[in-house]
Amino acid sequence: LARSVMTIGAVESARVHLAFPRETVFARQQQPPTASILVRLRPGRVLDEGQVAAIIHLIASSVPKLKPEQVSVVDQYGNLLTRNGRDGANGGLNMDQLNYSRQIEERYARRVEDLLTPVWGPGRVRAQVSLELDFNTSEETAERYEPREEPRPVRSEQLLEEHNPRQNPVGIPGALSNQPPGAAVAPEVAAPQNPANPQDPAGAAQTPPTPPLPTRKEVTRNYELDKRVTQVRSGPGRVLRVSAAVVIDDRITFQEGKPVRTPVTPEEMERITNLVKQAVGFSAERGDSVNVFSATFAPSSLAALDELNAVLDEMPVPMWQQAWFLELVKWGVVAVMSLLFLWMVVRPVMRRLLPPPVVATPALEGGSTGQPALLGAGGEDNGLEGLLEDQVQIGGALQNGRSKDAVLSTGSPVELLEERMELARTLVAEDPKRAVQVIRNWLTVEA
Repeated sequence: LARSVMTIGAVESARVHLAFPRETVFARQQQPPTASILVRLRPGRVLDEGQVAAIIHLIASSVPKLKPEQVSVVDQYGNLLTRNGRDGANGGLNMDQLNYSRQIEERYARRVEDLLTPVWGPGRVRAQVSLELDFNTSEETAERYEPREEPRPVRSEQLLEEHNPRQNPVGIPGALSNQPPGAAVAPEVAAPQNPANPQDPAGAAQTPPTPPLPTRKEVTRNYELDKRVTQVRSGPGRVLRVSAAVVIDDRITFQEGKPVRTPVTPEEMERITNLVKQAVGFSAERGDSVNVFSATFAPSSLAALDELNAVLDEMPVPMWQQAWFLELVKWGVVAVMSLLFLWMVVRPVMRRLLPPPVVATPALEGGSTGQPALLGAGGEDNGLEGLLEDQVQIGGALQNGRSKDAVLSTGSPVELLEERMELARTLVAEDPKRAVQVIRNWLTVEA
């Protein structure tokens, strides 16, 4: 089991402890087994609720008669990772129920603030809602019978009629009631004769009436009834009571261009109270309560910011905060960076590419054609001296106006370089095409 738990990515190691109670022959004394898992998590990793539930069911399904409620998971820091409703075992709420209650209360409060903010302004309405929730699960079944309206249909009918033509025996049952009657005795005085009926000497008036015949009649009717069976099952999270408290800021009106606070009128308070009741689903049967209170809010960050902006608008803007100064600084920084780039990057590269000057004592000698020629030491052309020699040779006409006895200064190398640079600039200005050709030749020789 420990190796199975260690296959989860967030678990570095695991230990599983199983506790089996002693077996007994009495069913009432049997105790269920329990299990506890100690997991060591990898650094920076945590187990979510789904992974903890998976570990619990893995252990419970692997051990006979082990229920998931009897499994506990603890990490290396001593944190209990299993909930199983134990946080609310003593009548309190567990973390899931507390989170659900907080979410519902925040939703109700946000609903009230969203309703009043467009009318009253942002930051000027505060609402808090407290809910009493029932997290118990209940089930109720009701069966009712209701009679139908007339005419009611007959479901069943039973009719009993009884008629007995014989006279039922009377007297005390037994031998005495079964004795024969006594002997007849003649009367001493004869009964008068009835003139209307000579055959009836006693007369019809003296004859006893005939007893009625027994009759019995019984009727039983069963009518149809409406039967209604209602089954109500309420889940957890039912709202038992809602309590809402709302605080609004005083109304702000402008008089002579200045804001003035005025208390909220009772009519407005009543309208706001009705809006809040509609927003939270007020029900008097549940005993809900809604209180709306008007007060002067302390200067909030928004109001302070508005006042600060008004003060800043009246103050003059310093030069270093103006737009043109910032633009000037930006272009100045660009210029400085460009100069640094030329001085620290381009200049060293150009010094490496250009050949170093040759220090020699040159002489300006006349050619065979009477034109001056600039020769370097050893009679070989080199660097700038070659350029000057070529230019003197191809541009002899430019030297006609100069003295044939002119000789370059034989002073220091720096002065010599300056004189040659001046002569090179003059030749390039007079014949730029030929100067370009000479530079191309140099590049070909260097290559």
